[in-house]
Amino acid sequence: RSSPQPGTSDLLDFFRANRDLFVRDNIPYPNKNNPLVESWRKSSQALEVDVLLVEFKFGFPSLDITSSTVLGSELFYQTNLPEYQFTLLDSSLTAKGAPPLVWLFNQLISDDRIRPASITKVSCKRQREELQFVMNGNLQVDIAVPSLMKKHAKAAEQVGNQVLKSFVQKESKQGLSKFQSAYQRWRQQ
Repeated sequence: RSSPQPGTSDLLDFFRANRDLFVRDNIPYPNKNNPLVESWRKSSQALEVDVLLVEFKFGFPSLDITSSTVLGSELFYQTNLPEYQFTLLDSSLTAKGAPPLVWLFNQLISDDRIRPASITKVSCKRQREELQFVMNGNLQVDIAVPSLMKKHAKAAEQVGNQVLKSFVQKESKQGLSKFQSAYQRWRQQ
């Protein structure tokens, strides 16, 4: 765990104050007894570690779906510049609505069929006298396709990839844009 050098802590304070611009609608993670989370927390070499719960709701006619994601947030301080790292620790999908649709949803998209993995890094680098913010991420979703759907798996994969890619790109651009705007305001204070 590295500490800020004299005169460089202002940027670290900015990162601390603006983390939530990248993780919308998060709340502190309530489950303090999750062994996976505790193992991750203990193995971290970060300056600061936090665990967040992010819930995202979307729906279809007669079916509401909630995506609950547990993210590990780490603040590193390397080469005199801060970096956030967000790691997907756990996720689940739940459906509410018409019983036949909930049953079908659970058959096709149950938690034991989907294995996501994700890591996103937000860092900065100096370019001459300017500071440039950089976001890099990797998302992988492995899905065990039910035998009922095997015939349509390739088409579903292509559509799913495009939808997921568009969503992630949109959310990432919005978060980075908000972060850059906050930085410009912070510099002018």
